[in-house]
Amino acid sequence: MELPRRDVSFLQSKGFAYELDQFGQELYLVLKGWKFPAYAPEQADVLIIISAAYPLGQLDMFWTHPSIRLKNGAWPQACEPHQVLSDGKQWQRWSRHINWRPGIDSLQTFIKAMTAEISKGV
Repeated sequence: MELPRRDVSFLQSKGFAYELDQFGQELYLVLKGWKFPAYAPEQADVLIIISAAYPLGQLDMFWTHPSIRLKNGAWPQACEPHQVLSDGKQWQRWSRHINWRPGIDSLQTFIKAMTAEISKGV
């Protein structure tokens, strides 16, 4: 399974540092050193799990490593669960969902929505 060319082009055009690994029928896209200015720590890796159904199947939720907290020490909303995933790491799940439009939305629109969620600082 490979990431669609338009997604690779998008990641490269933005200069994102990333790793891509396959686990079964899923791709693990790890965006390295993502900025979390309203949180502590202010930088973490972000995992996006891409199923074999993508791009028609939606991208849903994202995960961080290490765990992220609000500056006051509280967990961000809908971010409490931690999971050990196929790569053997413990990831903090951010339960965020966008209204996926098959054939229209892509990794680019998902990252835009993810960035908007992170910028809320809640």
